[in-house]
Amino acid sequence: MKKQTLSSPRNGKIDLLKFLFAVTVAIYHFNCTTEYKNEIFNSAYIAVEFFFLVSGYFMAKTLSKLENRKDIDVLKESLKFSKKKYMSIFPYHVYAYILTIIFWIPYFKLSAKEWLLKVFESLPSFFLLRMFGFRIPSWLMAEWYLSSMLIIMFVLAPIIIRYRKIYTYYIAPVLSIALTAVIFKKCNTFNVFILEGNLVWLANARALAEISFGCIIYEVTEKGLFDKFNRKLLLFAEFVCYLITFTYAFKELDRTLEPSVLLVLIIGVTLTFNKKTSLNFLNNKFVYFLGKLSLAVYLCHSVARYCIAEKDSLFGGYYSHLGAFLALSFIFALVCLFTVKLMHNCCGG
Repeated sequence: MKKQTLSSPRNGKIDLLKFLFAVTVAIYHFNCTTEYKNEIFNSAYIAVEFFFLVSGYFMAKTLSKLENRKDIDVLKESLKFSKKKYMSIFPYHVYAYILTIIFWIPYFKLSAKEWLLKVFESLPSFFLLRMFGFRIPSWLMAEWYLSSMLIIMFVLAPIIIRYRKIYTYYIAPVLSIALTAVIFKKCNTFNVFILEGNLVWLANARALAEISFGCIIYEVTEKGLFDKFNRKLLLFAEFVCYLITFTYAFKELDRTLEPSVLLVLIIGVTLTFNKKTSLNFLNNKFVYFLGKLSLAVYLCHSVARYCIAEKDSLFGGYYSHLGAFLALSFIFALVCLFTVKLMHNCCGG
């Protein structure tokens, strides 16, 4: 098997982590719907930080390729990047949205008129525009992250293309730390949904701070700041970072620990992208498939929630109910991948 480097198209560890964090988010949202005791991953909203960090890294990596082009059209390249990112997500979202609005009918016991009104009301969400500030219900619980991510990337793209080093060396560190401090002071957590009235600006500030951290991670890995350390030491440190993160996500602990958990996660993601910590056995088609599946799981678990999350009387307890919920989420996600691939092939893409 060919050894993977930072220039390779995929990173097996990132794909595996994306899948694991997507599953923890699904479990967290399942817990929000049910009322069992001794639930697991009650603080898994921290997983969103991982997705923002990785998104920021890949944005900086992609746009850095334009750095030395003197004839660059910043507006054109920014729109091209944003369009490509949007279209990499939108087909999956369309599938999840259509499936969701079908299950609204039995879940909310809607008449045809009520259903049509809800569908019309949620059109901004259909186009992933919710976090622009539209005061509308979101029937896909996880879609806010995608909306905020796309908005912030759209804003940052021209800045990164033209002033990447200035932004990541001078502006991003101060801005990211300041924003995370403001968010934590306001909410006492990074789970901004506890303050619904301030959700839009808090969610977008969270996205801006952590995507900017991701840009910094790219600069650190490019400079090879960890290259002088022993590989085994780096792998151990990386393992400890994710162990701490998943331990915090597993049980609801003291929320004052969250800034420290975020710092540990930033270090962990930085180490994951370091070429010295590459694990070749994870660079295979199955792990890459899990990485692709993660977005579908992230979107489709809300549909599974409408189907069975409140039907606790049909199951023997928390873990059997959770298992059925995850199984249904995976089924919906697999069908989503198949459907999007079929659409892609039919459109000649």
